[in-house]
Amino acid sequence: MSEKIGVCVVGLGIGSAHAVNLNVLKDNVNLYLCDANPERLKASMQNYRAEGFLDYKEALKRSDIQVMDICLPHHLHCPIAVESAKAGKHVIVEKPMARTLDEADAMLDAASKTNVMVMVAEHHRYISSVIKAKELIDDGTLGDILLIECKLLYGNQNGWPLVDDWRSKNEYRGGGVVLSDAVHRVNVMRTLGGEVASVYSLQPKNSYFDGEDTAVLSLRYINGAIGILPTSWATRLGKINIGAWFSVYGTEGTMVSDSYSHLRVYSRKLPESIEKPLELQLENRNIMLEELKDFVECVMTGRTALVTGLDGRKDIEICLAAYRSEETKQEIKLPL
Repeated sequence: MSEKIGVCVVGLGIGSAHAVNLNVLKDNVNLYLCDANPERLKASMQNYRAEGFLDYKEALKRSDIQVMDICLPHHLHCPIAVESAKAGKHVIVEKPMARTLDEADAMLDAASKTNVMVMVAEHHRYISSVIKAKELIDDGTLGDILLIECKLLYGNQNGWPLVDDWRSKNEYRGGGVVLSDAVHRVNVMRTLGGEVASVYSLQPKNSYFDGEDTAVLSLRYINGAIGILPTSWATRLGKINIGAWFSVYGTEGTMVSDSYSHLRVYSRKLPESIEKPLELQLENRNIMLEELKDFVECVMTGRTALVTGLDGRKDIEICLAAYRSEETKQEIKLPL
């Protein structure tokens, strides 16, 4: 396929950010919009000079739309993705892919039957420091990996705001901070450490949300390494700098990242890092643009996306294992 592809953004909440970035790709993309709110839809249509729909089913009827970009509340991901795949549309869906493994499997099954692609909009996979860290791990710079730490803590002055919409209700989200947000970091930890053999999780006794607001996930990788992922919606950090957002420790060295575009590296295999760690200043990428560009190119060329539907399923499986661990107070082996 060499001509432009039609992409319909369904849901103009987080989808508005998708629309901004898809508009950058207008040399390859014809942008369409869909939202059930008439005022929001009209404003976006005027802003992008794009055709719009109040009902996504109208977009499914259009032969000039090849991709449905699903940016809706989590409980709507599965039914609309399945309908889209049955209509022969490729699907990119916001994280988390689904609330349950059954939902994820239904999405993958529908896509397989009509030979369309499913990609999860997991933009953390496109972070420069993650990409470089994976390169260094894969080429043996750190030796055998022992431990990976990765955290996701929200810390404005008043903690995470309580919102009175679908995001405040566990039945719509499928879970609290672990499934709704830490799934980002789960993907990073899988990218850096490989596949996970088991999960153990701890949560505080009290939560200030419907669903968990704070948790620690302990991962045991198939390769023998371990991982730790603390996450919270409820922390209050003020102006405290909590340092590295991920760290990797190996038998030959260590690396830490304190921003998406910076990596600090020490390795016994790199003499220039012995006296002073290497400070790698990397590209400050627009990671949402990169993920959407990747999927557009995949649809146009037929290659496999960086974050496939199967990847999205593996990410939520780890999150769901964490919930089962909290319930049973036991380490949970994968697959579930």
